[in-house]
Amino acid sequence: MREPVEMLSARELEAISSDTAIMTIKEVAADTKLAEPTIYELVRKKKFPASFSLIGRKSVWLKSEVESWKRWRIETAKGKERWQPPVTDS
Repeated sequence: MREPVEMLSARELEAISSDTAIMTIKEVAADTKLAEPTIYELVRKKKFPASFSLIGRKSVWLKSEVESWKRWRIETAKGKERWQPPVTDS
């Protein structure tokens, strides 16, 4: 189970938000709720960020790219007719 952001150390917060934070296929699958074969198929079709070789045959993804992809998918999937919270004047 993941810790709430408030409980993470400064170093862990930096790693999460950094452009150098990396994820393995198992982490990407857990984070996106997609099966590993689905991720590889989306990468092959250029519909998901590509992995790269960190060292040898170890493939990893940049966390920032996976996060951007998730935000894009959420926004495109929601559509304009979806419920929106009411706007309040502050």
